[in-house]
Amino acid sequence: MKIFITLFSVFFLCQNGWSKNGPVYQSIKKVIEEVRPTPSMKNVDEFLEGLPRFKKSWSLEKQAKVLNNYIFKTYSITADNSYLSRHQADNILPDSVLNTKKGHCLGISTLYLLLAEKLELQAYLVRTPKHVFVRLCKKKSCRNIETLKEGAKIEDKYYVDSQLISKSALDKKLYLQNLDPSKVLVASIYNGLGFVAGTTNQNQLAHLFYLKATKSDPGFAEAHSNLAAIYSSSGELKAAESELELAHNINPFNSTVTLNLGILSRAKGAFTKAMNLFNKSISINPLNIAGYIHRSNLLIEKGNNKSAMLDLERVLVIKPNLCSIREKAIEVAKKISAKNLDYHSFKLKDTKTRRRCENLLM
Repeated sequence: MKIFITLFSVFFLCQNGWSKNGPVYQSIKKVIEEVRPTPSMKNVDEFLEGLPRFKKSWSLEKQAKVLNNYIFKTYSITADNSYLSRHQADNILPDSVLNTKKGHCLGISTLYLLLAEKLELQAYLVRTPKHVFVRLCKKKSCRNIETLKEGAKIEDKYYVDSQLISKSALDKKLYLQNLDPSKVLVASIYNGLGFVAGTTNQNQLAHLFYLKATKSDPGFAEAHSNLAAIYSSSGELKAAESELELAHNINPFNSTVTLNLGILSRAKGAFTKAMNLFNKSISINPLNIAGYIHRSNLLIEKGNNKSAMLDLERVLVIKPNLCSIREKAIEVAKKISAKNLDYHSFKLKDTKTRRRCENLLM
């Protein structure tokens, strides 16, 4: 390991005799020891020790450039931005991200936060409704580091517009806040691991991870909502409702939490409450496909096929290759003698012929 020293400044390769006792490093180490049959921090240590010379006196832009080059060029890490990336445990933990050379937003953000802790930089984890990234700060200036775009500088407005974050949610400081990684990073990792376990039907493991996420960060609404889904799948509806209510109280502007409350209300026969919650979920996120689908199902059940047809068509505007929804639209169109029945039949046949049907992932 090389140490670069000049008369006036110290390059922070071995910052103050770098210790592995930092809270971010130790929390990551603890998670890896829990989930790996043969846990090792060897490649993480090599990653942290190999960073070239670095000065805290550099501008934010230069600091970010050095970190970006190290992660994306020296280590050749690539971002996995696909939907299925959330189903891969290897995209989450830093040891596997370094091994596979790819990760999603949380996995790559963790690498940045580990480096920032070693270098004693002011860095934060930042959450949006369905995403996390890193914010690097120096005194009163800050720079967003978009981990899915090789560390590009992306302004807050991009996240507000692309993820439809309301002014009310921003005013209540529910998103785009500087979060202390030593307090919230592990909760996000446990939440991600819980999601992976759930998608592979390991519900007991998912339950354990979600519990750990909620204990690590009690104010993490998404973790409470995911825990509720596990309770619901096992028929524990009271526990599910309790977790969803807690999540909703934490963040009333989360469209998925609101939708899940609606689904639970419908299951209990509270149709009016369910409809109100579906409406609210859609108002929070007008691109909420699941919201339109659940609302259309309730409308069909209540005999309001015309309104249900409108919701199904809204889904098909957003995702025109969902053949299962196109088939349902055809069924409803027949009931109401809709003029566009032939159009939907043609689109369904054409999509199937071209083998472009997409699965419904909710």
